[in-house]
Parts: sequence; structure tokens; C-alpha cells
Amino acid sequence: MNFKLNTDQAKMVEENMNLVPFFVKKMRVPLEHYEDAISEGNLGLVQAVYYFNKHLGYRFSTFAYRVIRNHLNNYFFPTIFPKNK
Repeated sequence: MNFKLNTDQAKMVEENMNLVPFFVKKMRVPLEHYEDAISEGNLGLVQAVYYFNKHLGYRFSTFAYRVIRNHLNNYFFPTIFPKNK
């Protein structure tokens, strides 16, 4: 993923960085994976800022929660709970 953010979007990322630890705690990520979860959550936050459209009527935190949660699920479930082949 290579997102080019403008200055307003970069400012929005910085202002909403506190959402990621809040969502990681809410998902009850194991402590040994906490730093990885924060990193993946930050990638999800950047993606959420990049794709957010305020004209659709959603609050940013609602949209960001869905994107961050999906990022964390896609990252952790294959590694913590691998599929048996």
C-alpha cells in the first residue's frame, strides 16, 4: 500500500492516532502481539483517512473503526489461528 496523503489528511491521521490503541484494547489483542497490532492499526488508520468521504454522512471514527478492525482481523487471524490443511 502506497498512499499519498495531502497535508489535511496527514493532520487527520495525527489527530486520530489515539483511536488505534483504543480499538486494539477493545479487541483484546494478546500482549505479545500488542506492538504488531498497533502497527497494523496505524496502517488501517492511514487507509481509513485516505478513503474517507465526509459527504456520505458517516462520522470518521465509525468509518475508521471498521477499517482498523478489518486490518487487524486480516492480519491476526491467519497468524494466531492458522487454518488446518
